[in-house]
Amino acid sequence: MKLDKGVRLKATDGATLSLGDRVAIDQFADVYAKIGTLTVGNDTFVGPWTRIIARENVSIGSDCLIAESVVIRDQNHKVVAGELTRKAGFTSAPIQIGNNVWIGAKATIVPGVTIGDNAVIGANAVVTEDVPPNVVVAGVPAKRIRDITQ
Repeated sequence: MKLDKGVRLKATDGATLSLGDRVAIDQFADVYAKIGTLTVGNDTFVGPWTRIIARENVSIGSDCLIAESVVIRDQNHKVVAGELTRKAGFTSAPIQIGNNVWIGAKATIVPGVTIGDNAVIGANAVVTEDVPPNVVVAGVPAKRIRDITQ
């Protein structure tokens, strides 16, 4: 494992944080598990200033490339009429990212999304729906751009 300067790893409230062999996390990235489970597979790179936050479950496969300033969060604040948002609590849903996935700079992955093996997420994309294996998605919200073929 290689951790660059300013990297923050944190597991609190009974959470589990598991990093595979040869994981590299670049400068000032935050990788947090609170209550839930966060796993990162072997040979995965996490770029600088990226935020990966697991309240329930975030699973990232092996051989993934996660560029700079990516946000992967499995939770959101609840919004309830007549209640302060900061007091309303959270909703969460697991995020599953397959093997050999490339996530471009400043992309956001929202709760409940599954990304298939060998997928590419374009820079600045907001992934709100599942991404099948072997496709490229981009945009806000992210849409299928093309299939990855030999």
